Amino acid sequence: MKFIRKVSQQIIIIFTLLSVCACSTTRLNIVQPGDSVSIVLANNSSNEKLLDIKNSSTITDNVKTGAYIGAAGGAAYGLLCGPWFFLCSPYFAVIGAAGGVVAGAGVEVLTSNIDQKKLLFTKMGNYLQINNPQESFLTRLISIAEPRYSISSLSTKNISVLVDKLTFYTTSDGRIVLKIKAKVTVDYLDKSGEKQSATKDYHYRSAPQFIDTWLEANDEFYKIKLTAGYNNLAEHIIRTL
Repeated sequence: MKFIRKVSQQIIIIFTLLSVCACSTTRLNIVQPGDSVSIVLANNSSNEKLLDIKNSSTITDNVKTGAYIGAAGGAAYGLLCGPWFFLCSPYFAVIGAAGGVVAGAGVEVLTSNIDQKKLLFTKMGNYLQINNPQESFLTRLISIAEPRYSISSLSTKNISVLVDKLTFYTTSDGRIVLKIKAKVTVDYLDKSGEKQSATKDYHYRSAPQFIDTWLEANDEFYKIKLTAGYNNLAEHIIRTL
């Protein structure tokens, strides 16, 4: 029993390490709390080709998930080798990942109804025409930045942002995930007074929901979903500038 408990604890550690590696972020270290900054939309911020629906992500997502779980499971199985763990775990992790890829590819090959996806694309497109995503995102970012920075159009540190992509993905069970990609560019003067620029991409992924939920929802539902994404991205941006 003690052995099983010990193995379980080691498995948890492995999963934790894998999760940390997947979620690690880096700071730009350009803007500090209290700094004066200007926050504007990027010159190329356009809603043209902003929205997309991916029909072929199901197998790809399953393969990635299968490989991840397979590798973790294989490494955990290697713990059973006891003192030979350092040899067994890498071996079983590779075997597990390979098996996970095969299993992941076969989990679900079904595709959602094409007409439903077209309807979802149209419904979101209509919403975005009335509720400009660029302006909405900028407003949320400034609101979250105000307690931390001094917002001024005359600042030498200029943060330009845009919503680069809004994409619906289909999961293995037919549910829909909304992914938002934002691009941030910081123009600033270095210690020698030279102009410098740094660009960073930020990503948000919503919880999956069935497509019928999106299709039957009103504008308030879309507003809530998009605002949650904008807030998440804005907070992430502010923490890593």
